Amino acid sequence: MDVEEREARLRAAARDIRRSADAFGQRHTAADPGSGEEWDRGQLLSHLVEMLDYWVDELERVVAKHDGVEPFGRTKETPSRLERIESGRHDAVAAQLDAIDAGVERAVGFMRGLAAPDWEVVGVHPRLGPMTVADSVERFIVAHMEEHREQLAG
Repeated sequence: MDVEEREARLRAAARDIRRSADAFGQRHTAADPGSGEEWDRGQLLSHLVEMLDYWVDELERVVAKHDGVEPFGRTKETPSRLERIESGRHDAVAAQLDAIDAGVERAVGFMRGLAAPDWEVVGVHPRLGPMTVADSVERFIVAHMEEHREQLAG
């Protein structure tokens, strides 16, 4: 999959999230099958804001190390993840959506800035083990946004 396709998917998810946020209202998401988490709109949007910056930071570090053994990432149980989500939960929806757009721009800039060999650099996730930057971008940024888009649309 090339950068343009990932970028298009990420931008489409962000656009759809922006369109769905108001209609989602004060409902909660369905329970996550793995963690049982149910989020309100503020939590979900706050998560999208924080996760984009988080994963770009983590993957920039993996690429910079370029040694194949750099630990990176977090799990759903990581306390700082929940703290980061809670910290922006009550921000205005418009501000959250603008911050998501800024995070998408940062993620796109990161992807566009990668040289071909950078996509194959490997880092070690605490639960999933060794992962390439390409696999990590797909799982933790692009597909992740698409999953949350579906939650808001549902």
